Amino acid sequence: MKLERTERLQAHTKGKRFSCFLYADRAHDLGDAVFVGAEDGKVSAFWLLENSSKISFVRETDLGKDEEAGTVEHHTGKVNCMMYSNHEKLKSPTSFGLLFTGGNDRVVKVWDSHGIMMQNMPHTGPVMQIADACDGSILTVTMDGY
Repeated sequence: MKLERTERLQAHTKGKRFSCFLYADRAHDLGDAVFVGAEDGKVSAFWLLENSSKISFVRETDLGKDEEAGTVEHHTGKVNCMMYSNHEKLKSPTSFGLLFTGGNDRVVKVWDSHGIMMQNMPHTGPVMQIADACDGSILTVTMDGY
């Protein structure tokens, strides 16, 4: 038996093409999150309340927006993959874990649990996969085989 649950997102997401997504347990102080990457390079989050898996009424938040500086940090190409880790070596005292996103722009971006972009890790080719090594490090695979 196959069970499936579907939901329709808000009207403002129409026309936006998501290229990947990730559900993360305990990603922020109020509960879980659904992270989405888009073909235009943007990374967004749907912050869910504890004990709720319904995203229909949750507002989408673009990560990397700095309202004061007026800047937005996002990929310059399609987002291909995502990984979330709450390993003790990969989080700061003020965050719940880190989100890693890889894209066609040959960069892995590191985001904290508040949606702030912390670091860019350049690669030699488009990043196709990111994996948690479960020891506080990550593994990446690029299109050029490295």
